[in-house]
Amino acid sequence: MITDAGYQVKFFHGIPNPEKRDFDVTPYLDQIKEGIDAFEPHVVAAASKGGIYLLGLWEEGFWRGPSLLLNGHPRCKELPEGVPVVVAHGSNDEVYPTPREQLEKLIATGTENMCFLYHTADSGRLPTQHLTRKGDKHNMESLLVRDTLPRLVDATLDPAGPEAHMIRTWRERISEERSEAEAWLGHKPEALRKRWESKGMDEQKLYQVTRGSEEWAIIETMFWAEPKESDPRNLHTLQIADVRRGISSRAAHVGGAQMKHVGENMVCTGKNWSWAFHGGLSENLESIVSCRMAGFQPLAAGSRGSLVWGSGTYFAREARYVSEGGFCGKPNADGTRQMLLCLLMTGLPCLGSPQHKGVLPFRSKPYRYHSSVDSLSSKGPSELGPV
Repeated sequence: MITDAGYQVKFFHGIPNPEKRDFDVTPYLDQIKEGIDAFEPHVVAAASKGGIYLLGLWEEGFWRGPSLLLNGHPRCKELPEGVPVVVAHGSNDEVYPTPREQLEKLIATGTENMCFLYHTADSGRLPTQHLTRKGDKHNMESLLVRDTLPRLVDATLDPAGPEAHMIRTWRERISEERSEAEAWLGHKPEALRKRWESKGMDEQKLYQVTRGSEEWAIIETMFWAEPKESDPRNLHTLQIADVRRGISSRAAHVGGAQMKHVGENMVCTGKNWSWAFHGGLSENLESIVSCRMAGFQPLAAGSRGSLVWGSGTYFAREARYVSEGGFCGKPNADGTRQMLLCLLMTGLPCLGSPQHKGVLPFRSKPYRYHSSVDSLSSKGPSELGPV
């Protein structure tokens, strides 16, 4: 996959298994150093047992450049200062089983904003006892989809940091049609206000979108859009019965406050806003729109999905996931169901966990992550956890 992505690659074949008892890696480090000097790579990557050689290169000072470590080797207890490092590890690694908390502590030993943990984990179980996602084993299959492995290589080289790179490239996973529709709608509350028919303080909170209008067509595009890597699904058997535009001055106020917090927290991404769908019972959705003082309440939310990726309000990038997953609740008397298309201030996301209750982990004290996702390679198509 690395070769097919267009990189010039030098593989070090023929070096022995370094996990043999009393094995001395030093002579082979000199051999690898000679190869590095001749090839002049931008990134050095190691996987599995090869991680011992990368540790040796760091310790000897033979390599202090961008580094990718697939399968966090148990001998790795500290990352080198000033070196961009990406560590990739799965929660079901049967060779090097390592708790997520231990891997996060390892990343914390590196230089801030220069190190990133790409971790995949099991979701919590739905009431049916099914998992929505499973963490990688030692052979990390998730690296082979969504261009994840090449993106992790590129992430080590990004001046903004590897975490910022992965978040920014999430947008490359959506289709061109979806991207154009989002651009038309805008990614800031100011853009949405241009189509408001009210200042936001009137009793009326919902306004009809005319069928056949450009705005209606944009919403249809968003509703039927699929990610680039999805299997073909036929959502067109559903019909859009009605589209209404809701307004929320409270949401705009909260968004402005959180943007300041994000700016203080990170060198990041420029894309801290996301469009996503939310389902639920019709009366609950009406309350979200109509009550300015309530709206979404992530800390108070309780749902059947709360044990999947943690407590909070759940959203999905694709409407299909909300519809087919049964998140729209029972149909109305006329057979219709409702969902919301929302512009979210997602801030800085982390990988969700069933153990996340109320508040999310610290990214760098005193700052916490703002939201969680079910996959660090692509924000969706399933849950965006508590926002």
